[in-house]
Amino acid sequence: MINITCSTREGTSKGAVRRLRRDGIIPIVVYSKGRPAEMGSVSRVEIEAAMRSIQAGFLPITVFSLKDASG
Repeated sequence: MINITCSTREGTSKGAVRRLRRDGIIPIVVYSKGRPAEMGSVSRVEIEAAMRSIQAGFLPITVFSLKDASG
């Protein structure tokens, strides 16, 4: 399991998402059964480091755990 630190985001417009990407932040959407979708963001540097640590061929079965400030 790979732990990734995320944060919530407010902006949903195309411009807000482009600003995030320009600043090296990846916008994400987390879907859960029976709950509304939650919008957040993760650091590009952290995602790249996580992807480098995964062995070739193991990405489809890798579990990512998202942690935010509240746990």
